Formats: sequence, structure tokens, C-alpha cells
Amino acid sequence: MGIRGRGGGDSVLSGIEGPWSFSVGGFHFETDGFQENNDLTVDTGNAFVQFQQSVDTSFFMEIRSTHREEGDLVLRFEPADNSSLPRQDEDSSSVKLGARHNFSNRSTLLALFAYQTASPSDFSRTSDYVFGIDSDAYVGELQWLYRADRWSLVTGARYYGADQTNDLMFVYPIPDPPFEETYSSTTTTRPENFSTYAYLSVELTPTLVGTLGLASDNISGSVYDRDEISPKF
Repeated sequence: MGIRGRGGGDSVLSGIEGPWSFSVGGFHFETDGFQENNDLTVDTGNAFVQFQQSVDTSFFMEIRSTHREEGDLVLRFEPADNSSLPRQDEDSSSVKLGARHNFSNRSTLLALFAYQTASPSDFSRTSDYVFGIDSDAYVGELQWLYRADRWSLVTGARYYGADQTNDLMFVYPIPDPPFEETYSSTTTTRPENFSTYAYLSVELTPTLVGTLGLASDNISGSVYDRDEISPKF
């Protein structure tokens, strides 16, 4: 297949004890690719634990960490000029907390909170160029589901917010007279998105279900600020 070297492994340990259940795992993959600077390495660790307080109520927590290193993975029709040897590295970690509660056999409430930190960077082995991002993102969602005999309703609200810093630095030569000029910049953004939604599904016939939906989105702090209402059928 033209692969110069490839290997990987995956391991999982899980168990159940009374109301507790858990899972711990790790994943590793690496390949040298089929040309210069075409390598890829991924390492991921994951831990998951769930507690079932009762038949109607349960909680979970998940922790995940990933490290990724890669060269130029783009497949082009013509051979690529890899003289600059572009590289990409990324470290990311996340924590998720969730809960489920059944008010009855028809009504269920779901809650989720997630936090993720990531620091991807692009750079070159042969030239002075670095572009890095430090991002902290927060996600929270609350959803209520109701199931009747011939119809069901899903309503919810979701929030996404992030603190993101972009760092750019590169050195470019000026030939006459020969010297180098360095450019660097740092920008900070705080995008936010708040959404609410409702979906009503009705069994019109035994083989036909109709769905009516309405979603509202408020986006701010990124390239533009926008409020939008989205009806659906």
C-alpha cells in the first residue's frame, strides 16, 4: 500500500459494581505515511464513570485527553513541494458531566455540561513560522422530552462560550539589502452562542410522522453578531 511504517493499539478496561459502572481506555496510532513529512501520531486516553442513583436518576462523568502530531497529510494531484515541511501539533483535554431524570415513563429531563481546552499550532521545520491557538470552550445543555401515545415533544436550551487567543509569528527575508523582518500579532475573541429549540412530532398515520420545529439562535463575539429564528417542517 506504499506505507513506510504503521502501527497502533487500543485497550479498554470496564466494570460494573452495584450502581457504579466505569470504563478506562487508551488508544495509540502512528504511521510514517508514504512520502516525506507525511507522518501522523495520535495518543488518546479516556475515563468514564456512571452512577445510577435509582431507576429514574443517573449521573455520568467523562475525562478525555488527546495529543496529535502530523505533517502534511493533504493528497494532491501533483507531487507537493514539501520544502517548508509544514507541521501541526495539538493537545486537547475535555471534561463532561451529565445527568438524566425520569419524572414518569413519559417525561425525561437531560442535562449536560462540558469543558474543553485545546492548543493547536501550525509551524514549519525549515522556516520561522508559527501559528498557535489557545482555546477554552464551555458547553451547557438542558433538554426535556415528553412522549405521548401519538405525539412527542422535545424542548431544550444550549449555551456555547469560548475564550480564544490566536498567536502568529513569522520571519520573512528582504533580499536587498539582505536582512530579516519579524512580524507577530496576538488577537483574542470570545464567541458565544445561545440557542433554544422545540420539536413536535405527530403520528399522522401508522406510516407517516409529521414534525414541526422552531429554533432560536443568538451568536455574538465572533466575526459577526446575529439573531435568527428558524422554523422547520
